[in-house]
Amino acid sequence: MRPNGWSISALSAALLLSVVGCGSTPETSPPGTTRAAQAAAESFSVLVGPKGLAVLHGTTVEPVAGVPPTEVTAAGPVAALLPETSGAAAVSAERIVVLGPGQPPIVKPCNTCSGVAATADAIITTRSNFREGEGFDLVFFDHRLASSRIVPAQRLTERAKTTFPAENTDPPVTLAASASSVTVGYLSRNGGVRAGPSIVAQYSLAGKLLAQVSVDGIIGRSAVSPDGHYLALGVGGSGGACVTVSDLAVIDLEQLTLADLGPAIPDAYPIDPSALSEPWFLLTDLLWNADRVSATGEIYSPPPGESCDPKPQIWQRVYHPVADELSDRQVQARGIRWLGPGCDEVAELRGEWSERQLVKQPEGTELGRFTAVGLGAGPPARCQQSAATGTQTSTP
Repeated sequence: MRPNGWSISALSAALLLSVVGCGSTPETSPPGTTRAAQAAAESFSVLVGPKGLAVLHGTTVEPVAGVPPTEVTAAGPVAALLPETSGAAAVSAERIVVLGPGQPPIVKPCNTCSGVAATADAIITTRSNFREGEGFDLVFFDHRLASSRIVPAQRLTERAKTTFPAENTDPPVTLAASASSVTVGYLSRNGGVRAGPSIVAQYSLAGKLLAQVSVDGIIGRSAVSPDGHYLALGVGGSGGACVTVSDLAVIDLEQLTLADLGPAIPDAYPIDPSALSEPWFLLTDLLWNADRVSATGEIYSPPPGESCDPKPQIWQRVYHPVADELSDRQVQARGIRWLGPGCDEVAELRGEWSERQLVKQPEGTELGRFTAVGLGAGPPARCQQSAATGTQTSTP
């Protein structure tokens, strides 16, 4: 049965995404970039949520002054690593920020800015420009936010409706960038804020549309692989009370093609055939570990006779895009970053959304109310748990 008159399967199909165009491809990263970028990304984490914006370095949380707290985690990346530096860039609460461990943050106003990416010489974000012709701005800053330039761009001209829902007014979100292109995401003019579809589009640094792909849902959290080759993101929507979907999708940024990850619910997840609705996945964390991405999330499956699930299970999907290998396992935390050196020395996102805390283990020390973590390190291979709670590996 479809909960609240809406089809879960329609949004669960967010992984079965259709390519609607192609164009020139961005430059690939130089050899050796993966290892250096991974080491830099693992040296600290960026936190965002009701406690504001902060840097997690070792076991220390360094708050960023001048950035208001936020209850809603914005679409796109939490932060983008600045190449060849020990810092990162973030966009939060109408501010653009350069931050890093032990360094004074730089904060500038950035009205309607959404998402962030970085290259060797620029920090890029996207904002509304309110011009006719489906326009928006790509905004380029230097790494100290001391100078900027604005490049106007236009959304994809879509066939079909000439009008669009009144709520479809948000600016595109910056998802990734290379030396030759910027990748953004925005709601299709044929879509609504509850279910999409959306467009992931690449633009030249001069604002020319190069390529695009359509995704069957709205765009949520995202993260780029250390070599800049792949984009992982949550795609889903809302089906009313208790029903929010965000499935893992992975895009090859050089070809702008989608990986086919198969069903969003792991085969090993126990499905109750008497339930009123199909189970759904809600992504809570994304983290690249070299060439693999870990997507942690809650699987909701309301008990028989109910439309809400008060006790969702937490699962982690690990995908290797080059080998096209997918594995799933049940875990305990909605997000995890390794602090080391011991395997149990980690920071975990714990609790329901309204009470979510970042908790340092094994002591159980609460580090603050944060709802999302960007960058950082996952537990190394020597610390990975076996399938104690049930692991299933598959190749799509």
